[in-house]
Amino acid sequence: MNRVRKIHICNVNLELRYKYAEEWLDRAVNLYSRVFEDGGYTLPTVRVSVGFSDDGYKEGRRKNTIAICYARRLSADGVNEIYITPMRTEPIDVLFLLGHELIHAVDDCRSGHRKPFYDIAKNIGHWDAKNLGFTEMRAFYSKVESMALELGRYPRGVLKIG
Repeated sequence: MNRVRKIHICNVNLELRYKYAEEWLDRAVNLYSRVFEDGGYTLPTVRVSVGFSDDGYKEGRRKNTIAICYARRLSADGVNEIYITPMRTEPIDVLFLLGHELIHAVDDCRSGHRKPFYDIAKNIGHWDAKNLGFTEMRAFYSKVESMALELGRYPRGVLKIG
């Protein structure tokens, strides 16, 4: 019987392919565009950076925003702006956060976390979708694993605050 050797995807185990996180994130958006196309959506132009939401990080707060997408109308050049916290650096985590924010970009942040958001999530198989089956969740996780292996190490060290 052939055994498949499972690779543990951990940032330190991956080859460094990009010097800057923004390069890595830009390539990740390109990889995600196929996932969204398969679900029937076209990703809008987005700009992705590492940073905090407009309410920042506040130590001791019960809940902090770890990723955010801003509507096109808020950007001078009409592009969705996405920020991923510098407190997450594992590729799988960053890719799930990015996927979530790209769902917001598709509907230009109009629906928040209401039904249209969950419909998009379900159509692309993202596990933010409500009532997503195990098989669908596993299929999406496999896509994210493949992206992480293609992208390599996320080129940042975790920011340890709080």
